[in-house]
Amino acid sequence: MSLKAFKKSYSQLRCDFKGTFTLITSLRQFFRDRISMEQAQKQIERAIESRDERFLKLVRTQVYENAKSPYLKLLTVASCDFPDLQTPHGPS
Repeated sequence: MSLKAFKKSYSQLRCDFKGTFTLITSLRQFFRDRISMEQAQKQIERAIESRDERFLKLVRTQVYENAKSPYLKLLTVASCDFPDLQTPHGPS
């Protein structure tokens, strides 16, 4: 194995280990923090109420503000600009 391949493997291993460690510590906190049924329902309601805003923010930052986004190319070909997504469609 060449030194370059070894460094790449080592770098990948470090990255994998860091991700695994983060996952394990996050799962410990997830299972430690219990919530009631009422708290869960409120969290779900808040998530549903804000889903349009969160979707638009995601599309704005990850698609329209990202020149490398493949979705930006598709939306450009379809002549779909960001304000088009902000316009409500369908039944009110």
